[in-house]
Amino acid sequence: MEIWKESQLQLLSQTQDINTAYRISLNFVRNLGYKFCAFSTISASSCTDCCPVNLNNYPHDWNTQYEQNNASEIDPVAAYCNHSMLPVLWSKELFCATPWLWQLLQQQGLAHGWSQAIHDEESGLRSILSLA
Repeated sequence: MEIWKESQLQLLSQTQDINTAYRISLNFVRNLGYKFCAFSTISASSCTDCCPVNLNNYPHDWNTQYEQNNASEIDPVAAYCNHSMLPVLWSKELFCATPWLWQLLQQQGLAHGWSQAIHDEESGLRSILSLA
């Protein structure tokens, strides 16, 4: 592995603060050639102390429309990642039930993406890392 990758991963693994970790991650994914990065975590259980985390550098218009349309309820990437820990490539086929969402992604420069889910069975936390 190249030294810069090793040093950024080392720095990331030692970070205790989520916002600092996210800033390091943004730099890392940009160096890998991606423009956008998103990280979200929710609790699959009814944990009252668990606060959802949603960090991304997606275009403001995307975030606004996503929220206004409650797209998290119908997002096929989120649905897939809630049931599988296999990575998923964003595609027209994945979004076949929500073509307006696929079109919005295209318009916002998020045409190509990849997401990976992480499920912590012990805590009930479910996380998604997306690069676009």
